[in-house]
Amino acid sequence: MDTLHPLLVSLQEVFKRSHKKGQLFSAVILAMILPIGTAMSSHVHRKLEQVLYFGINKTRFYRFMASKKINWDNIWEKIFRLIPSSTTHDRLIVALDDSMTPKSGKKIFGCEHFFDHAAKHNQSQYPWSQCFVQIGLLNFIHTRWAFLPLLTRFYCSVSKATESNFKSKIIIACELLYKLSTWSDSQILVVTDSWFGNGKLYNKLRADIGGSVEVLTMLRKNSTLCGLPLEHVVKKLGRPPKYGSRAGSVKELAIKYKTQAREVTSLVYGKERKMFVYDEIFMSKAFKCKIKVVFTYYKNHFVALATTDLNLTVEQILEYYSARWKIESGFKELKHDIGSQKSQVRLETSVKNHLNMCMLSITIIWIATMSLSKQCVDELTHNGIKSQYSFSQARKLLVNQYNKLRVCKNDTNLQKNNKALWLNLIIKLAA
Repeated sequence: MDTLHPLLVSLQEVFKRSHKKGQLFSAVILAMILPIGTAMSSHVHRKLEQVLYFGINKTRFYRFMASKKINWDNIWEKIFRLIPSSTTHDRLIVALDDSMTPKSGKKIFGCEHFFDHAAKHNQSQYPWSQCFVQIGLLNFIHTRWAFLPLLTRFYCSVSKATESNFKSKIIIACELLYKLSTWSDSQILVVTDSWFGNGKLYNKLRADIGGSVEVLTMLRKNSTLCGLPLEHVVKKLGRPPKYGSRAGSVKELAIKYKTQAREVTSLVYGKERKMFVYDEIFMSKAFKCKIKVVFTYYKNHFVALATTDLNLTVEQILEYYSARWKIESGFKELKHDIGSQKSQVRLETSVKNHLNMCMLSITIIWIATMSLSKQCVDELTHNGIKSQYSFSQARKLLVNQYNKLRVCKNDTNLQKNNKALWLNLIIKLAA
């Protein structure tokens, strides 16, 4: 059963006034999904004409790719509604992070010399690149966690923006999460790294969204925690203390509680692993509330995970935070598998449209994978021998199913030119 075709058809409903634009939009997304070449605009146009046989003039194609009339807010909301099961344990588990895309050339929208903390010794620490903040849904699809991109926005430094329109990464992230909260009434759990996971993000989200949002993050070793306030029997003047005495830094507490750690089993990085953990509730002056801290020990190392959702179990905290790594895998899928990094567009609308189209193609692939039959899932996991499967495997399987659907249709052009067999041959060569 083909699950990709209905999603591509539903995309056309966003373009109600122009049926031709809707067909072109779904054809462009399909061309990006095909595991042939990259997502460069020239490659996409070539795949439209030579593989999908969608005849379109170059001028019209490039005007469409740079169109200012594509309403991405409506498109992403439509895609979010198409997700079969968006919640996990009645929560929307949302991953948040930022990423950089190195570029070459001048006068490219969003390009600056950003600092790259992950640069190697033979690489520049300030590459000429684009920086964007992205949020997406973490969902368990069949046998593995996956990252479904949903919203993104480009970031620029103060030097490239006026003081009136400058927005920090924290503010951008809060705006994206607020937009996502308007699409669903479910509780949101934001899973992020230690850079975003602080009081600035959490307190701003609480003010904008309310009590339906929680944060799961990793604490830095020099972060200071406080004990719970003591209840005083004798009433004193002034307000009661909100924080208890200083408990110590994260490093000090991890050393202190190491002998009291207990063993738990949780799904961490795709496998059931035994971990030694110790959990305790502290007061945080950064978050200005109670947080649940889980000290995880592995050999001579430790990691301190913290969440504002006190109802989460230790096993859930370990599993959800390990699933956060899928957003890093998602950046790799976006830049290299789909090929957005090799894009050569320069104008603002072209850059934004191209990045959103690449993200949309990934999300559609994962949504279609969620609706696969048991036979197709067995094909992905080799009849249960392997518990994990890759994004590329799911992508090629969906394209093969779509190709079979095209063969079954009574299309004289396909039969005349043997195009379906030609597409199947190209997919096998690309594999």
